[in-house]
Amino acid sequence: MARKTAKDYRKDYADLLIKTKGLEAKVKARAEELCNANPTLPIGSGAVAREIDKFKLNTFGYICVIEHIEKYLADQHPHQQQKLFK
Repeated sequence: MARKTAKDYRKDYADLLIKTKGLEAKVKARAEELCNANPTLPIGSGAVAREIDKFKLNTFGYICVIEHIEKYLADQHPHQQQKLFK
């Protein structure tokens, strides 16, 4: 296998940037979808979910919002999954 040249690294870097931007868009869209589906759900310190745009979140912030909403919805479900083996 030949060593990579600067041109190869530039191409790899450009491909990864495109994939990163695509993933960021998917994460933001999912967070907004969950917020629109659950508009009265509190996020953080009493903020309403539909006001997510006011937070100016980065991608990690959107992931935290998704985790918070998913955890809240799972806690509201009457049937909880149990682990069989520890």
